[in-house]
Amino acid sequence: GWLYKAWHHNGALIDLIFAPSGGPITDETIERAPVLEVAALRVHVFTLEDVMTTKLLALTEQEPNFGQLLSYARALREQIDWDDVRDRSEASPFARAFFTLVEGLGIVERAAV
Repeated sequence: GWLYKAWHHNGALIDLIFAPSGGPITDETIERAPVLEVAALRVHVFTLEDVMTTKLLALTEQEPNFGQLLSYARALREQIDWDDVRDRSEASPFARAFFTLVEGLGIVERAAV
C-alpha cells in the first residue's frame, strides 16, 4: 500500500512511492524534487538525499539489511549531500550504524564536529 512498480519501455524499472517511511510527502519535499521526464511525462522525483534518508528510516530490526544502501553509497558518494542525510536520519539507530559503517569503509567522510 505504499509503492507501485512500473516498467519503462526502455526496460527501466520505476518505483512510484507515495507513502515513504521517512514521513509524508510535503510541499517542501515536492519543491526540492527535480522535474524529470519519465515515460514522456514530466514528474517530480526524489532527490538522492530523500532516497537515502527514506531508505535509512525504513530499516527495522526485522530487516536491517545495508547491502543495497552500501551499493547506492558507493555508486553515488560524490553526488549526495551526506550531512543532510545524516541530519535528517539521526534519530534512527540503524542510520547511525550505517554512517559508522560507510565512514569506516571510507565511502563517506566523517561528519564535521
